[in-house]
Amino acid sequence: MSKFEKIWIVDCSVLEALFCKLNSLKDVPQGQLARKMGTVIDLSTRLPVEIWFQENSKASEIKFELDILNLVTAKTLLLLDRGFYHFNFWLLLIEQKVDFITRLKKGASIKPLQTFTHSYALRDRLVRLGSGTKKTPFITLRLIEVRSGKTWHFYLISVLDPTILPPYVVADVYQKRWRIEINQPQYIDKDEVLHLSYYWN
Repeated sequence: MSKFEKIWIVDCSVLEALFCKLNSLKDVPQGQLARKMGTVIDLSTRLPVEIWFQENSKASEIKFELDILNLVTAKTLLLLDRGFYHFNFWLLLIEQKVDFITRLKKGASIKPLQTFTHSYALRDRLVRLGSGTKKTPFITLRLIEVRSGKTWHFYLISVLDPTILPPYVVADVYQKRWRIEINQPQYIDKDEVLHLSYYWN
């Protein structure tokens, strides 16, 4: 992990769903807080790096991609929500020397190029995704498949060298993203203290 100067979580939430967790807003009528929020959180500190808003709660994550590209710098590792599953966006990140981990979409078409590891509980392969069109250009990534009990977890990563980010490190880092989302008291409290005034101004 020494290759990376920063590890950031990128996620989107609908504010109405998020704020129902906040005691200070429990009595606000439903529908008054429906906006889309894009957040970047530092994995090490668990504090927000940047927060953006879209008035439309149904806005696509694509609306936040330019903000992310303008924010990130080289040697950053992003843990992306699956809503940011856009090949052109990924290629722009790679061009900026920014790496990412995300989850494979169900039914995704992949072409295996090289196998690094293949065992009962672990598969690590170099794969190609995309159709070669403008919308879905070809992109080469690693596909890591980790078995936990009877369940397989699938991760896509732009770091192509397994010695830089071994498979189990990838799985562990991405799972930390989920733990922060599930156990959000620090994150929620910070929003409550720092950002609620935004909605009432």
